[in-house]
Amino acid sequence: MNNSIQDTFHFRLTQLFALIFPICPAWSSILIVLVSVNWIIGLGFKGLIREHFKILPFILFAGFFVLYLLGLFWTKNMDKGFSELETKLSLIVLPFVFFTVPLTKDQLRAVLKSFVVGCALAMITWLLFATYNLCLTKYYISQGNKIWNFDLNFFLSAYILKYEMLGGKKIWDFGVNFFLKDRLSIIVHPSYMAMYLSFAIWMIYKVEIPLFKSRKLKMVLYSLFILSIILLVSKAGIIILILIGGFMLYEMIFKHKKALKAISIVLLICMAFGSLFVFAPQFRYRFTNSFTAMTSKENNYTADESTGSRMAVWKASKEIIKQNFLIGTGTGSSNDALTESYKKDGMIVALKEHLNAHNQYLQTFITLGVFGLLWLLIVLLFPLQLAIAGKDMIYVGFLLIIIINIFVESMFETQAGVMFFAFFNAILFMNLLQKQKL
Repeated sequence: MNNSIQDTFHFRLTQLFALIFPICPAWSSILIVLVSVNWIIGLGFKGLIREHFKILPFILFAGFFVLYLLGLFWTKNMDKGFSELETKLSLIVLPFVFFTVPLTKDQLRAVLKSFVVGCALAMITWLLFATYNLCLTKYYISQGNKIWNFDLNFFLSAYILKYEMLGGKKIWDFGVNFFLKDRLSIIVHPSYMAMYLSFAIWMIYKVEIPLFKSRKLKMVLYSLFILSIILLVSKAGIIILILIGGFMLYEMIFKHKKALKAISIVLLICMAFGSLFVFAPQFRYRFTNSFTAMTSKENNYTADESTGSRMAVWKASKEIIKQNFLIGTGTGSSNDALTESYKKDGMIVALKEHLNAHNQYLQTFITLGVFGLLWLLIVLLFPLQLAIAGKDMIYVGFLLIIIINIFVESMFETQAGVMFFAFFNAILFMNLLQKQKL
């Protein structure tokens, strides 16, 4: 097999990975294996001696995985440690692949376009599926509680808000709950899906791709992704959406002099948000309970709401860090240490749900100690500084999205998170190096 065919396979498999990843990250891992095999056959080792391969940046990103590998020497749970390494394998594999065989500028644009298309296909599919579930439930309700031995409990849990009662009557939400959170994003965790969509919005705005120059198509995609982020009820996703929207509105008003259009967009988004707040009780309670959890002076050890649970878990994480400040608990032992802390402090919800730290900075600190945390910060802030200096706004936006999201999610503990970071960080960093010729 000659290099031209291998190069074509490398690009097409990468493009297919970007398309499938937002639809189903588990399926896309197969493509990473195929890309790696194609790299081993002949592309990669030659790339190690080429001028574009920079050893120091590679050591920076791959070294983060090596730290987790070293963490096996002091772990108390070797089986879990190996499982954790398997999850994080893309942290070293993808830099190897894309630092030695980087994408060209046109190939990068095609890959980014494929990711946006994949996000659109995923959300259209999930919205249609939610609509189907709503119609199916209404049909079953019209036929009685059970039909063809079909149990309605699952569907009714989405259709009726069980915990709000007025005079002993259940409050119906018109089926809006079918379109919220994990009932909408049934394969990818809602917070992760909101992160993908935020990045897709940023790419549509910043990437110069002919497909995105169509004003009508851009408006359709913006509307689809913004509505989806709101429906996913991801607080980090909504914060990022506000930040991106604020930047876009700033440029629209002061750079493009389109203040009236900017005001119209803000009003439409506020109307969509307000409508859900009024007509979707679960959406409303998500935010009111978060506010209550953040302002309460009492502990949140038994809180069912995610914000309260996170705050309790963060407190437990800090106590573990104090006891394992220097080198951490070791790879694979962090969740065991958290579980023991939950039992000791009577954290019922966290123990029942087997919650991790829900903060990658804390999770890494617990696992690898202060050196692991410092390495993580360098992995994020060093390329951010280069991207800002190089005015690479696509890469800047990506890194800021990661930095914000891993504050509320232990993103590198799942393949859906670690592959997203490792893949886009590798291809965008190499694109920056080639543009700046660093």
